[in-house]
Amino acid sequence: MARASEPELSVVLVAAFGFEPMRRLLGYLGEQDDPAAIEIVLVARSRAELGLDERALEPFWGYRVVEVGTIDSLHRPRVAGVRAARAPIVALSEDHCFPAPGWARALLRAHRGAWAAVGPAIGLANPQSPRAWANYLIQYGAWTQPATGGEIDDLPGHNSSYKRELLVAYGEQLERLMIADTMLHWELRRRGHRLRLEPEAVSHHVFMTRLRPFLVENFYIGWQFAGIRGRDFSLARRLAYGLGAPLLPLVRGRRIARLVRARGWTRGLVPWALPALALGLAASAAGELLGYLFGLGPSMSRTVDLDFRRDRFVGAADRERLFGAERFRFAGAPARPPRRS
Repeated sequence: MARASEPELSVVLVAAFGFEPMRRLLGYLGEQDDPAAIEIVLVARSRAELGLDERALEPFWGYRVVEVGTIDSLHRPRVAGVRAARAPIVALSEDHCFPAPGWARALLRAHRGAWAAVGPAIGLANPQSPRAWANYLIQYGAWTQPATGGEIDDLPGHNSSYKRELLVAYGEQLERLMIADTMLHWELRRRGHRLRLEPEAVSHHVFMTRLRPFLVENFYIGWQFAGIRGRDFSLARRLAYGLGAPLLPLVRGRRIARLVRARGWTRGLVPWALPALALGLAASAAGELLGYLFGLGPSMSRTVDLDFRRDRFVGAADRERLFGAERFRFAGAPARPPRRS
C-alpha cells in the first residue's frame, strides 16, 4: 500500500544519548493504529553520534534527523525538531513516556477541532514507588488518570501536541516560549487559542524513584519555572514572589490533597507517600526561591542529563520491568496505590 505524500503527525524526539534509548519508545509508537501516518523527527548532536538504526523506523511514514551540534538545554532541540517537522500536527515525547495504543488516533481526531494544542492523560508507569506517586502528583497532577476531557488552562509538559503552523508563526520567540511549556500554553491562550485535554490519548510516564535524582529534578523544575516566569517582573515583585516561595508546599499540598480525595486514593497514599510528597514540594519551592531571586542561572543545562535515560534513576525492579528485554504491557485501567497489609 502506497504511503501518503505527507504524514499526519510528526513526533519530535530529542536523542541526547543516541538512538538506543529511543528504541523502546519507537516500539510503542510502532504499535499505534497507523504508524505509516507518523513521521519521526530525531534531534541529535550529529547523525554520526546518533547511531541510527533505520530498520527500527521502517513502520513509520518516514523520519528526519536534525543535527544541532550541542544539546545544553531541552527547548532549543525541540524547537529545531518542530521547525523541521513535515506534518500539520506535531507532538513532543520523551524516552520515558510511552504512548498507549490509540494515542495518535485520539490526538489527531481531537485536532480536527479548533484546538491549538491537545494533551494526553498521563498514566503512572511505576505505581509501586511512593516517590513515583509523589512526582506524579507534583508534576502531572492536573492530567492524571482517570482524566476528564475538555478545555483546560495548561497541558502536560514535554508530551503534548500542537498545530505546527501556530508554533512556527512565533518565529524566534518560540525558543523563549518553550523554555517552560506552561509559558507557551499561557501565551497561546493569551492570543485567544484553546487547549484540550484528550482522555482517550494516554501516555505512561516513568517517574524517578532514587532519592537524590528525585530531589534534584524537582529543585531544578521549580528553579526553571520561576526563572522564566519572573524574568519580566520588577525587582520588588521578584522579591515578593521569592519570599513567598516557602509557602508553596502548603498551597500546592492542599491542591494535591483535593485531587487525592477526589480520586479515592487517600487511604492508599497517606501516610505511605506523604514523606516523599513533602520532600518533593520542599525541593521545588527551594528551586522557585532561587529562580525568582536570581533568574534562570545554570538551571537549564543542569537538567539535560536528568531528562534522558530514565532507567538510571529508578530502582532495579522498575528498571527490569520497564526497560528490560521485552516491552511492558500496561494495564488499561488507571494506576491505583498498591494495597499493603
